[in-house]
This record gives sequence, structure tokens and C-alpha cells, in this order.
Amino acid sequence: MRKRTVIIGLFQLVLCLPFILSCQNVANKSKKDKVLKPEIKEYTISINSAPNPVRAFLFDVLFDHRVYKFNKFVRTGFTVDGFKLFDMNEFEPGRLRIGGVSTGPPPIGKGASGDIVVLYFEVTAKGPPKFEITELEDHFKGWGAKHLTIKIKN
Repeated sequence: MRKRTVIIGLFQLVLCLPFILSCQNVANKSKKDKVLKPEIKEYTISINSAPNPVRAFLFDVLFDHRVYKFNKFVRTGFTVDGFKLFDMNEFEPGRLRIGGVSTGPPPIGKGASGDIVVLYFEVTAKGPPKFEITELEDHFKGWGAKHLTIKIKN
């Protein structure tokens, strides 16, 4: 009788083991998802009272690549339809190069204000957000910090 009880107990354990293990895997996966979910910061680059019309532009965005990892960009505002040729590249760690050219009339008129691109970064370490817009070329050349700004959304 005792042998039979042990065999029934082992049989029940073998039947329940896959269920127990699958529950453990689900619990571990949900913990990992919570821990590994990256923090994403969104920055918008905007034009404020353009001092001149713009058909072509080029500029760099410097950031601390030890704190942020560039994720992606999204065209917005003036660059959605106005600049047929538009691109952004991570020129080197901590430096993005952004530029656009219009083949028609200037999409950005004198005195215009609005967004041009949204940048997304993954936070990889603690530290202050350090961003700088530099190397303004083409029709952005000579613009001051008040004309081209970067602001955080979240």
C-alpha cells in the first residue's frame, strides 16, 4: 500500500510539474519586462521667428552619449511636406547631423515658427540632459539660440 501511495504521489508530481514550471516562467518574464523596459526621452527641435526664409539647412545636435543612446527621429511640422530631401545621421557617438533641402519655394518663411524634427533617445545612465545645437549651415547660418531650440517633451 505504501509503495502505491508513493507511485501515485510521483505520478501527480509529474503531471503538475509542467504547469508549475510554466507559471514560474510567466512570473520571471513579467519581472524582466518591468526591469528591462528602457526609458525613452523625446526632444523636439523648433524654429522660433525665422530671421530669413529657409530652403536648405544643416546643423548638428551634440549630446552626452554616455547618458543617452540615439533611438530614432520623426519628421514633423515644416519637414513633413516642405523638404523633399531630408535626413538625419548619427555622424559619430554623441553627434547627430540633420539636414534638408527644398526643391521648390522656401517652406519656412521669414518670421515663421514651428517644429522641424522630433528626436528619441534611450536613457542608458544617470546624468543631466546636455544638448547643444551647433554647426548651423546654409540658411540657418548666423542664427542664434533664440531661433533654433531643443526642448524635452517627457
